Amino acid sequence: FTAAFRRAAQGPREKFSFPQTEAQEVGWNNAPLIDTDRTDRRLNFPRQGSEITTYMEAAWRLKEQTQNL
Repeated sequence: FTAAFRRAAQGPREKFSFPQTEAQEVGWNNAPLIDTDRTDRRLNFPRQGSEITTYMEAAWRLKEQTQNL
């Protein structure tokens, strides 16, 4: 019984060596094709702030504080 329970808790890639349905083929091999390089400015777009984002962050914080009282 415990072996069946453990098998049911496993993900599809641990249970089977190949996809069982066509829908599983889409994400079966989900390893990245290239390593991520955070220093490459062509591929890395860090979050940037502006006047409107700073204003909205402050407004959001104020709204959360008033709701949690």
